[in-house]
Amino acid sequence: MSSSPLVTPDAREPVPQAVRADRRPYLRWLLPMFTFVCGCLVGVGLTATLFQDRMFWMMKHPGPHPERVIEKLKQDLDLAPEQLPAVEKIVHEHDARMRQLHPLFDQNNRRFEAEISAVLNEGQREKWQARIKQMHSMFPPPPGSSGQP
Repeated sequence: MSSSPLVTPDAREPVPQAVRADRRPYLRWLLPMFTFVCGCLVGVGLTATLFQDRMFWMMKHPGPHPERVIEKLKQDLDLAPEQLPAVEKIVHEHDARMRQLHPLFDQNNRRFEAEISAVLNEGQREKWQARIKQMHSMFPPPPGSSGQP
């Protein structure tokens, strides 16, 4: 006999051959899964990049002004008029204390940089100074501090 479709003697109509079973069912899920994984990777990469960019921006533009903090607290907490003077006083005192700490941090960082530099040889010191310069450009000292640029 030939490989043509089988013919029944009664009906003389062709009987379809059995449909071949899919030997690789995972292939129909491979493309959607690959697309999903790529989308996740792109999403994570963009989120990390935006987060890092936002963090660098925040470090270059430190802390909100006390007036902005007060306004935000007033809106978010729905402060009563009698609470507002106390909150304003607390926020301004906190701001003053933080501004007093900046010179201490600057002094500590300069000491750290000098101590590391004293241990290094000339080639290492040049690399160290370049690294310090790069870090100072990425994270400049806050306004009103005596830190080196």
